[in-house]
Amino acid sequence: MVTELSVTDLASRLEKGEHLVLIDVRESHELLYGQIATSTHIPLNDLNLELDSLNPNQATVFICRSGGRSHQAAVLASEYGFSDTYNLTGGMNQWAIDVDPDMDVY
Repeated sequence: MVTELSVTDLASRLEKGEHLVLIDVRESHELLYGQIATSTHIPLNDLNLELDSLNPNQATVFICRSGGRSHQAAVLASEYGFSDTYNLTGGMNQWAIDVDPDMDVY
């Protein structure tokens, strides 16, 4: 099951030091607009090849530009047996608006 996670809730959880795996599923060129420092880049098209390298029992947050591709990624991970998956609602554009205004919305 996929849970929606707001950018402000994610920021708060990261500030508290909670260990979350952040997977950015955007394309490489999109990273130029900004990236959450602790995230790992795995493009959505490569995710099915990389899921075996991730811990399915670890809380995992999927991130994209606006929340669509990351939702697909979280569903895929859930189908692979991941038990604690999150979709970052609004994606990096919402992160730029609510958390890091130095980042570009695109």
